[in-house]
Amino acid sequence: MTDVATVATKGVALALMKRASRDTFRHCAKSAESMAAKVEGGVLPMDAPTALRLLAAMFNASADRA
Repeated sequence: MTDVATVATKGVALALMKRASRDTFRHCAKSAESMAAKVEGGVLPMDAPTALRLLAAMFNASADRA
């Protein structure tokens, strides 16, 4: 593989990693919004500190999968 091909391959890999990171953040945000609606509707009884800890756990779990 030439140096040009190596640089191009690295660029593609970095672009895919950035896309995966954005998708992960979007997924966490969507899940958080869904849970917030359930809390507001009384389906999930949860206080603010518990909700924030759950959100932190979601982001940590996502980071571990990356």
